[in-house]
Amino acid sequence: MGRIRNATEDVIRAKKGFGAPSLSTAYSAARFTHSLAKGLCGKQAIECAFVYSNVLPTCPYLTTPVELGPGGVQKNCGLPTLTRFETTLLDEAISQIVTDVKLGMDIVTL
Repeated sequence: MGRIRNATEDVIRAKKGFGAPSLSTAYSAARFTHSLAKGLCGKQAIECAFVYSNVLPTCPYLTTPVELGPGGVQKNCGLPTLTRFETTLLDEAISQIVTDVKLGMDIVTL
């Protein structure tokens, strides 16, 4: 989990301080914005988003594919079929995700 969380710093270190992964961040933002605009116009658009969800009862927020539409998120597509290895990784990550969500919610409600 720490490696994912510190990925930006890893890229900066690998580039010896000359730049950050801003292109990938910009691409992700542009792609999501484009899909959101498509959805708002009534065209089908599916993107992954970190949303309130009941996909896993123990984890109120999770990143899953969602269908975007005129009202925002129209449908949570849930988790795709996971391999045993992926299920193990998800099970290991859930406690950290729940902790991070609680921290975020505590910050927002200050």
